[in-house]
Amino acid sequence: MNEELRQVLIVEDDFDLATQWSNYLNSFGYICDLASNRAEAEMLCRAKRYHALIVDMFFKDPDGTLSADGGLTFITHLRLPSLADTPRWGERVPIITVTGSGGVVDALGHARNAGADRTFQKPIHPETLLNALSELVGQKPEKG
Repeated sequence: MNEELRQVLIVEDDFDLATQWSNYLNSFGYICDLASNRAEAEMLCRAKRYHALIVDMFFKDPDGTLSADGGLTFITHLRLPSLADTPRWGERVPIITVTGSGGVVDALGHARNAGADRTFQKPIHPETLLNALSELVGQKPEKG
């Protein structure tokens, strides 16, 4: 796999799920960083350039309630860096969004309107993410 196209940020508040996805993608040569909320994701994006993002649409606060400050806000700010302190590469980076929300049609529609390149409903098999990543970054997956 091309070294320049394998940095992936996974923004998911379910640590076990994010780790499962990361481990699977790592086995195909992707280098994954994990963030559990928007603040962590924005910090990582200011420090490093990613070649693709996998973003959960809704994050839970530490008390377990859904945060109003979730993935939709994050990708909106990436696509429109004038709204927040986000890097200009965010305007073009491939973004895959996922959601487990019951209002899936609305959530996925909002994600597409905000600039997501692919949208999926959970549960999602890691192979589906791999195929979407491969298509979006133009790389054929190779098991490492």
